[in-house]
Amino acid sequence: QDQFAGKWQQAHDDQDTQAVERLEQFRKNVSSFVRLYDFLSQVYDYSGSPLEDLSAFCRELAQWIKAERTHDTIDISSARLVAIEQKD
Repeated sequence: QDQFAGKWQQAHDDQDTQAVERLEQFRKNVSSFVRLYDFLSQVYDYSGSPLEDLSAFCRELAQWIKAERTHDTIDISSARLVAIEQKD
């Protein structure tokens, strides 16, 4: 996570659009692989195969490199709750 976030921040600070696009594409590819594996594993049993291990790794990796984790933090200190509704 720290490596990816560091590279993302460095590319963003340097305004290196190619590096940002490569990192964004990598993040999307990891997520796409996980979704594709989930879909195909309903049809084909991958248990015991290297793809199963890769899927587990990519699933965890995707959580660590989510887009919202790589962007600047958002200051919501001035936000206020104006309404709330309770549903039974």
